[in-house]
Amino acid sequence: MKSKLLLLISMIFFNSNVNAQNTALGDNANLGGGTNNTSLGAKSGYSGTHNVAIGKQAGAVNIGNYNVFMGYRSGLQNTLGHYNVFLGQDTGNANQSGSQNVFVGTQAGKSNNASNNVFIGYVSGTANYSGSLNLFLGNESGRSNVGGSNNVFSGHEAGYKNINGNNNVFSGKESGSANINGNGNTFIGTQTGYGNTYGSLNVFLGYKAGFNNMTGSNNVFIGNTAGENETGSNRLYIDNSQTATPLIYGKFDTDQLGINTNVIPAGYTMAVKGRFITEEIKVKEYGSSGWPDFVFAKNYKLPTLTEVENYINTNGHLQNIPSACEVEENGILLGEMNAKLLQKIEELTLYIIKQEARIEKLEAAVSSK
Repeated sequence: MKSKLLLLISMIFFNSNVNAQNTALGDNANLGGGTNNTSLGAKSGYSGTHNVAIGKQAGAVNIGNYNVFMGYRSGLQNTLGHYNVFLGQDTGNANQSGSQNVFVGTQAGKSNNASNNVFIGYVSGTANYSGSLNLFLGNESGRSNVGGSNNVFSGHEAGYKNINGNNNVFSGKESGSANINGNGNTFIGTQTGYGNTYGSLNVFLGYKAGFNNMTGSNNVFIGNTAGENETGSNRLYIDNSQTATPLIYGKFDTDQLGINTNVIPAGYTMAVKGRFITEEIKVKEYGSSGWPDFVFAKNYKLPTLTEVENYINTNGHLQNIPSACEVEENGILLGEMNAKLLQKIEELTLYIIKQEARIEKLEAAVSSK
């Protein structure tokens, strides 16, 4: 008699449907039936197939399949979502039809109704509703994300304020924390790109690199605090400090590069502050050549030595050669100056050839006497 009573109590207490192969424990657990479900907790796991719902109200209205809900009110509103794993209090609470999500941590993915997201950490991705294909790893990572997709946020509060930004990679504590709608950014390092809100297509690598850049785009900052105070776009900083004159500075919009300087005059591709040494320099001209072979052309008008002398006496330097004052003020173009010097050498060669002809003529005249 005692064994029969225990069996009856057991059947009532577990509320098990043997035919449907469900296991239910708790008041109104697995109330809707289904097949191959395990529901442990009051109002846990309504129906569907092959679901596991553990915790009060976990999967309370679920009719989806192949889900795992563990924690108080995890997957609470899930109806048609499939292949989800929600672990922690209120994880995936509002999810209705989103599928193939993994949420781990209290309130992770709480508002989610999208698919193919992985949120791990306390309130990670908690505001996400329609964003998909996201990976948020760390407490409060991607906390404010609503519709942003294809993002990877790794670290405490990484991508914290992101709402609709897409295709971002933020790795490091508070990296990209203020980003709202910026797209296609890569921030790696603690507080890297911290202040960015709407800037896109930036690459910041290093502690606090690009920290104060809010709306700039197409920047590359590499190094500890590199470009920390740069607020513009299309800039390159490579340095291990927040200096405005980094070791390497560049302007992508004008294709200009500076070494130890951020002052690059218009019309020049590169500027170097200080001396540099090299084994060889090759100067190549593009387009029409200014090389002075024209000196040997038949129609070239060679100045007379008297004209050369008069010009020197008047100006203090050779014609077509810059004066000392001009060089001091403007410098010289290496290729152009070599061409001008060669022109003078070729003119000297012509003078020598003419002088040699005169000498031979004079010698012949003297010999005939």
